[in-house]
Amino acid sequence: MRWSASRANDDGCKMRFHTQTGGVTLTAQQPLNNVVRVAIQTLAATLGGTQSLHTNSYDEALALPTTEAATLALRTQQIAAFETGVPNTIDPLAARITSRPSRTSSRSARSS
Repeated sequence: MRWSASRANDDGCKMRFHTQTGGVTLTAQQPLNNVVRVAIQTLAATLGGTQSLHTNSYDEALALPTTEAATLALRTQQIAAFETGVPNTIDPLAARITSRPSRTSSRSARSS
């Protein structure tokens, strides 16, 4: 595509996409189990390289999300983004190369 579109930089050739966790997978009978469903879907989207993510709240199968459920959905995104290290890994499903050192690897290197 870069050659056919005469693109001068690689940024124009990057695939950018939005992901939303599957609201259809949420169950009204056991809404707290939806927390796990949404967390797994969030991790899958992060591993897939999504640039934008909407996480459903665990109680959306019942009605509009409560403030508590919406906050938990936001925290799920934040944990996936900032605590898993997945966004910093070039190819998280195949390689162990990170684009920047994690805090734990720099601590272990100092203690060695």
